[in-house]
Formats: sequence, structure tokens, C-alpha cells
Amino acid sequence: LLLSHGHHDHAGGAAAVAKNIPIRRLILPQEQPSADIQALLKNTKAQLIYAESGTNYSLGNTAIQIISAPVGSADSDANESSLIVRVVSADGSIVFTGDATETEELLAAGQIQPGQVLKVSHHGSNASSSMPFLAAVSPQLAVISVGAANSYGHPGSETLQRLAACGAHVRRTDQDGALKITFDGSQVKCYSYRYQKEFF
Repeated sequence: LLLSHGHHDHAGGAAAVAKNIPIRRLILPQEQPSADIQALLKNTKAQLIYAESGTNYSLGNTAIQIISAPVGSADSDANESSLIVRVVSADGSIVFTGDATETEELLAAGQIQPGQVLKVSHHGSNASSSMPFLAAVSPQLAVISVGAANSYGHPGSETLQRLAACGAHVRRTDQDGALKITFDGSQVKCYSYRYQKEFF
């Protein structure tokens, strides 16, 4: 189990997962553990790993590449310590960004290889997904995890414009519900739980 950072909307269900699914390794960001992370740690005996930039882990024939693992200070926002991770196998690659800020994305842009799928940072906030980062990742598919009619106005129109400009096909959880990504040869396929439950 890998968690980008400790905010409730990213780690809130982790303790329940640990109660129901055996976890062997737990990869966490370098930050003060939130209440959700503390609850998770009470429910697992997994090997605990604090992510470090440039570190790779293997999971079968899949590589988990920690591109960026900022060290959070006691007074910093957890978004600033979000991990940026590239998961790659022979079939395809996905880049996860948590709630990484534009600054963290720009620092990672020079270190990251392209990813066919991008989990867009910070629910599509205009404060992330800058063009240099999108150019480095060059995603075919961009997935935005975002609540319907949220009070923040996510995803931002500027982010949607940047994603369109880089040629990414955008899918959103507020419109499609849960999304399932599969790789079929060189093709990326995306299924919507709202409209294609038979694939789940």
C-alpha cells in the first residue's frame, strides 16, 4: 500500500483497508503522521517504508519508481510532501501525483519519464498540472479524482485547457464514478463504474 500523503481524502479509508486486506509493505511520505495514518499504523504489521526520491521498488514484474518524496516540516501543508510516483510494467505506465503542488511537479519534471496515464494532481486544481510537467509526462489519458459539485470548483478550467493542449483524453470521477484502467497491448482502456459495471 502506497499513500501519497496523510490528508483525509487520500488516507481516510486506509485503516479499513488494512483491517480487511493483508499488507506486506507500506510506503509513506516523509511527514508527520496524520490521524488517519496513525489509525492505519495501528491496524497493520506491514513493513514500514518512508519513501525517498529516486528509490525503486519491485512488485512482481512491476516497478514502483519514487520520483519525488519531499520532506514535510512540522508547519508545512501535507500537499507539499505529496509523493510523485511512476508505476511501470511491460504493459503500461501510470503517474500518481497525490496533491503535489506546481513547485513539486516542476522539480520532478526533469526526473520523470513519460506515463501513459496521469492521475491529475490535487483534483484538477489550477495550482497544479503545469505545462512543463504535462510535457514531461505526456499522458494519453488523464484521470481527475474529484467530487461532484465540490465547493472548490475543481477541476479548474485552466487545468482542463492545459490537459487538452497536451493531447490527453480526460476522464473524471464526478462524471464517470469509479474508473478502472487496463492496458491491452499498447492501448489504454478506461471503464466507468457508472456506465460499464460489467467490467468491474
